[in-house]
Amino acid sequence: MKRTQHSFTLVEILMVAGMIALVAAIVIVSYNGIYRSWSTGNTVGAMKCAHLAIDRHMLETGTYPIANDTLGKVAKNASAKLVAELKQDCSPYSYVKNGDLLIYDDFGPKPPKAPREIYYKFPIDSNTNAFMLMSMGKDGSWGGDDDIIYLPFGWPAKDLKPGFYMATTSASGGISGEIEPIAQ
Repeated sequence: MKRTQHSFTLVEILMVAGMIALVAAIVIVSYNGIYRSWSTGNTVGAMKCAHLAIDRHMLETGTYPIANDTLGKVAKNASAKLVAELKQDCSPYSYVKNGDLLIYDDFGPKPPKAPREIYYKFPIDSNTNAFMLMSMGKDGSWGGDDDIIYLPFGWPAKDLKPGFYMATTSASGGISGEIEPIAQ
């Protein structure tokens, strides 16, 4: 009796390989979207916590720190108490390196490497007694449309309500291009 051998044809093998490649591509794209969303959420959380510490500072001193710099440098120049509150409130996104406090977003390298810091600007313009917090976003540089800004009190001159926005920004706090709200 003759045995017949069953094997796959070339077309069947190519179809299975194509399906595997398609599923792998979908998984990779989904993972990148989830990671970006997760990092955005973590950065938003760090900004909210920093906002609370800065508000407590304002309630105790009567004014917000005047600055346009990283949160760590602003806190160091304002008071040791603000440094301690930011370190506590923004944990795990606060980090002390060489005696300096860093409050970082979740897009860049993680400590002990050099993380990208969250920036603080006060006043945001000459007519508004409010501050803004800014992150460079995923691309790691100012000017991309993925920069994140947090306006705890809004910005009436630009018709912006309190909240988080994605926009094209500069380190000095300038905003250009489209401003899109981030769902919270």
